[in-house]
Amino acid sequence: MARRLIQVAPGVNPGDAITNEIRIIDRYFRSPPFHDLFVDTAVFAEHIHASLADFAQPAHRYRPLPGDFVLYHYGIAARITEQVRLWHGVSKALIYHNITPAEYYRPYSLYVAARLERARRDLRGLRDCFDLVFADSRFNGAELAALGYQNVRLLPVLFENGLIPRDRVNGGNRDDGAAGAEASPRESDSARNLRILFVGRIAPNKGHADLIKIFYYIRRQEPRARLILAGEVGAHSESYREELERLVRGLDLSDSVEFTGFVSDERLAELYGVSDVFLSASAHEGFCVPLLEAMRSDLPVVAYASPHSAVGETMSEAGVVFRRMEHPAVAELVLRLLYDADLRQSIVIGQRERVGAHDNRRIFERNLYAPLREVVE
Repeated sequence: MARRLIQVAPGVNPGDAITNEIRIIDRYFRSPPFHDLFVDTAVFAEHIHASLADFAQPAHRYRPLPGDFVLYHYGIAARITEQVRLWHGVSKALIYHNITPAEYYRPYSLYVAARLERARRDLRGLRDCFDLVFADSRFNGAELAALGYQNVRLLPVLFENGLIPRDRVNGGNRDDGAAGAEASPRESDSARNLRILFVGRIAPNKGHADLIKIFYYIRRQEPRARLILAGEVGAHSESYREELERLVRGLDLSDSVEFTGFVSDERLAELYGVSDVFLSASAHEGFCVPLLEAMRSDLPVVAYASPHSAVGETMSEAGVVFRRMEHPAVAELVLRLLYDADLRQSIVIGQRERVGAHDNRRIFERNLYAPLREVVE
């Protein structure tokens, strides 16, 4: 019997962490030594960005065949969910990427809030549909357990490792004259900007308003500071973006806060490389890949470990974590990182150890390939 690996998702989009993971899984299963398990692989999705038309096929075209193994990437309500539930004669695994709580969206989009509520209801009904169940984090796994899922396995997010280390940006020199993590802004040109970066779509759970308020206190002490908010506006989040812009104007920060919109992989690598601190105030995350991307780029990370988030788990004692959202206190923490070269270096060393432990190949082989092999063989 010819075995195929079929990955199914509600949508695939450029720059999306789930889409990137789907790519990595597909690539591993097509390459030795892992290509022995399936004779072919394919990706199906309900929504396919135009730039990915050659990568994925419309979900309604999939016809289950004996021997297929379906990996369903779940994080939002989709019509394909009911079809996945009804497919028989194929092996199936769920990869749970978390569902954003609907309350974050209710002030901005009742449509998205309703879709998120439906996603959680549908998730409860999928409990007995899969041969294997995976979660991105222990935080996500606990959500599944609370819904009655059993034997949930951990599958940390696989992410692209091709970012440029900051000591190689612009031929080994940062554009502001500082060399890598060892340099302190006080030791470099006093006229240069100090860049504070956050990467994530403009969505209500991402904590942009708190970032802007923290930055307000940073800016009062450091007029060279700039806040870069990299990421496109999430679906139906336009009113949230407008609210953020009003906040920026109200705090007189229009000349120092930048909304980049969607950025290419090359531009993203550049932003990681030329920034001074990565600051996250996100209130809810199922994993948060940009934290590890920043670490891989030797960018010191300061992150809010909300009790409703996997951020603390993802950070894993690396970087700097704060657990109370006190804007002036966090600002002081960021300023200390900006000015203390020894502290920055010690943070970077710890981050290198953390990101070094997140080895894609090892995670894939132990956490996904081996369990799938047990099922299909």
